[in-house]
Amino acid sequence: MEPPFFSVIIPTYNRGHFLPRAIDSVRSQTYGDWELWVVDDGSTDETREVLEPYCQQDGRIRYIQQSNQRVSAARNLGLAQTAGKYLCFLDSDDAYREDHLQTFADAIASGLANHLLYTKFMLVKGSDEQVFEPPDRGQSYAQQPMQGAYCLYFCRTRRRSRPFAYQPHCGARSFFSLRTTMPSAMTSVQGVRRG
Repeated sequence: MEPPFFSVIIPTYNRGHFLPRAIDSVRSQTYGDWELWVVDDGSTDETREVLEPYCQQDGRIRYIQQSNQRVSAARNLGLAQTAGKYLCFLDSDDAYREDHLQTFADAIASGLANHLLYTKFMLVKGSDEQVFEPPDRGQSYAQQPMQGAYCLYFCRTRRRSRPFAYQPHCGARSFFSLRTTMPSAMTSVQGVRRG
């Protein structure tokens, strides 16, 4: 069997009530060549019960548990399981727009395969929507934080076995840093992820 183009990793801890929205947003993608790994970081809520029907209904969705070790360890465990050529991350309380993976597949096909790709981030509260723009080209995260807009994709062949390190001094949306050979460039593509 051919490996999927994208591997999506959702780390989660006691967010069973949010997971259906996140998982359904992956299942409703217009681009269907993906696998989804949900990594349960020692949840004590209904996470397992929420996930079991999804895993039974769709063979692309997989569930794995570990003792609570924080989000970076959960991402690393998910990363070790993946088979896709490109890696994507989704927080368990966020959702992708229907064309999210297609947007990135198109960007990769256009020659951006060795770029770290990211999108805008839309914060939705009730009927209010606020869009956070990615940093301007050439600015660092310190100069203009991405406000949670890290829809990251990078080539599987460029990764190391444990690219995420927990950073306790970072804010809630910046739990990890990449410790991998950086791609040739960071590029924003015209897409939006809903939070």
